[in-house]
Parts: sequence; structure tokens; C-alpha cells
Amino acid sequence: GHSDGPLFHPIVTTISCGSHTLLEFTRRLETDE
Repeated sequence: GHSDGPLFHPIVTTISCGSHTLLEFTRRLETDE
């Protein structure tokens, strides 16, 4: 249980960063049109 904490954290960070980048990208596409 506790041992997968350090492994789990980077995954959450990657997902949050990924969604943010995707959001910015989508916003740019909408602004272009």
C-alpha cells in the first residue's frame, strides 16, 4: 500500500500536466478559428 506512493505521484503529475497542455492546445485551436 504505502510502497506505491512514490511511484503513483509522478503519474498523477504527468496526467495533470498533460490535461493542462491539452486544454491550452484546444484553446489555441478555437482562437485560431
